[in-house]
Amino acid sequence: MLMLCATMTVMTLMVFEGLAWASRLAGQKVSTSHRIQCAKQRIAGIVFLGLAAKLILQS
Repeated sequence: MLMLCATMTVMTLMVFEGLAWASRLAGQKVSTSHRIQCAKQRIAGIVFLGLAAKLILQS
């Protein structure tokens, strides 16, 4: 049983290490790409306009 617990712990650490590594790479790509930054700003603007429209229509 102890061996099973140790194996599961090691496997979990390996999976989460892989996720952290992939997140770091994706974050670097997003922070350095001008095109992605523009797309993020446009999406945020659309979301805020949608929320404003929802507030106006509810009042």
